[in-house]
Amino acid sequence: MLLLPQLLLQAPKAPSDGAIAAIIQRCKMLRENTPAAWGRLLMGWRTAEAAGASINPEAEEEFTAVAARVHQLEARGEEAKAFQTLTEAGKCFPVSDERDVAAISAMYPEQVNGPLLAASDIGGAEPPEADAEWAGQVEESSTRLRRGRAAGSDGTRAELFKAFYPGAAGDTTTTSTVAKQALGRVTQLLAGGAAPKGLYPYFAAGRIVPIAKPNGGVRPIVLQPAIYKLIAMTILNVVSGALKAVLGPYQHGVGMLGGAQILAHKVRRLLAQPGTLLLKLDMKNGFGMVNRAHLFQELDQAGDPLKPLADFAKRVYGQTLRHTGTYNTGPSAGEPFTIDMPQGVVQGDPIAPSLFALAIKAALECARVAGNKSNKTGEKGAVYAYLDDVYIVGSRAYLEAAYAAFKTALEATGGQLNPSKTVVYPNTEEAEELAELIGAGAPVEETVVLGMHLGPLETVRMALAHRIQDDLGHAAKRLCS
Repeated sequence: MLLLPQLLLQAPKAPSDGAIAAIIQRCKMLRENTPAAWGRLLMGWRTAEAAGASINPEAEEEFTAVAARVHQLEARGEEAKAFQTLTEAGKCFPVSDERDVAAISAMYPEQVNGPLLAASDIGGAEPPEADAEWAGQVEESSTRLRRGRAAGSDGTRAELFKAFYPGAAGDTTTTSTVAKQALGRVTQLLAGGAAPKGLYPYFAAGRIVPIAKPNGGVRPIVLQPAIYKLIAMTILNVVSGALKAVLGPYQHGVGMLGGAQILAHKVRRLLAQPGTLLLKLDMKNGFGMVNRAHLFQELDQAGDPLKPLADFAKRVYGQTLRHTGTYNTGPSAGEPFTIDMPQGVVQGDPIAPSLFALAIKAALECARVAGNKSNKTGEKGAVYAYLDDVYIVGSRAYLEAAYAAFKTALEATGGQLNPSKTVVYPNTEEAEELAELIGAGAPVEETVVLGMHLGPLETVRMALAHRIQDDLGHAAKRLCS
């Protein structure tokens, strides 16, 4: 530990001593030799510099960005997020020619099963009256815009809108009342459909950044304009209470604080019943496969409480969105390309999780009803979801009926399940029969539910040890590459 301050000095703008100490202290609760591992990690950085090893500009820029983020989190006392920042690792999906662009476009099918979206003329609505309450909601939403994030397609960042409002304690920056009123009014006009008709196809579109998935696939992340995100977050503020009531207790990914932990513990408690099985379902490209016409029907059925969200979603997703990207390798590197998105919701859009949860709400209810009807023994069963992660827990009869109902209802709305990634737990004779029936892989002896390991105690301990080692490996690459 005495080496840490000296080693940290070898990297300008490195995470502070306090940040590293807090992270080490947190890791000590999980694995005793973590401090030694961090010592080796930082020793490697010093050795590389002493040997005259050069650091390429891209790696140095990334290191500086990571270090700045850790400093910021440490100042707010968020050591857990600081550790996550150091251990996150994401690689870009290489885009060198039209075939790579087609692979990204395939994530947004031109037409999926379900009702068709009628063409509509969006924009040019009568401007609404100025609303002081809306302006207050905008100010509150601005506090939740994250600093330091990449700019969207319009080049603006969250810092621009945060400058309209007073900062932290001791910040003497002031902004005129007129400027605040102007921002409130402009966002209200955009949200209310009063912008020109040609604007809305580009309003939610953005700069597309393709991220490589571990299985070789692609996850397209869209960096939307900061002003769009501010408006979307304000809309969510307005309907937050109604969303919780509409989505009910089964969807844990929207409007439920600590939803992942709550869901995981519910599953573990039900699995304590003799003969209980767990079915983990995986959806193919969940957000990208949402049929918008079906989504709008769900929003309409929710009635007045969700009307602000329904009206905004229809303006944003009532037509094909056109995202832009840049070839990042090959002879066309630096040249632009476009991706059309006629269906689905944008991964990265603040309202996308809520819209997706609404889109699969009926399918979850169908599964729950079918499971309860099949349950003749009176044992408890349940259907839970954390956005596109769906968990069915109960007897074999409950799982079989709920799975069939969910699959049918999901396909009617445009979604698809991925049988090859469906997991059945634990490995019992009944589980084997169920897996064969639905076309899933062999049942497993251990699994993970939203970060919580299930299985024999020693197996769980080993899994956690490997996970921590992997995290340290990722951190080493981020700090020392």
